[in-house]
Amino acid sequence: MARREGSLDMGQNIEPKLAASLDARKVVTTTAELTAEGNFKYGYNGLRVSVEETGRVYVLIDRRNPTKEESWRELATVEDIEPITEEEIDEIIFG
Repeated sequence: MARREGSLDMGQNIEPKLAASLDARKVVTTTAELTAEGNFKYGYNGLRVSVEETGRVYVLIDRRNPTKEESWRELATVEDIEPITEEEIDEIIFG
């Protein structure tokens, strides 16, 4: 199955002027906001969301019920994520 193509063709870069995610769904301040009514009206299975107050990252597994705790699975905490070195980044980019 091929991936779904986007609906906005754009031949330009984006230069954000705000220290925030381009997709406002990607970050919430509190865990309560993760399941708050209306916050993920257009959520999708696989949506990853960071909770600022706890440093935890969750993935939405049931897009039809984003207000239920069971619809979110914790992926990691900030402490679980190993930093990547500049050498590793160079290897990824330049091979």
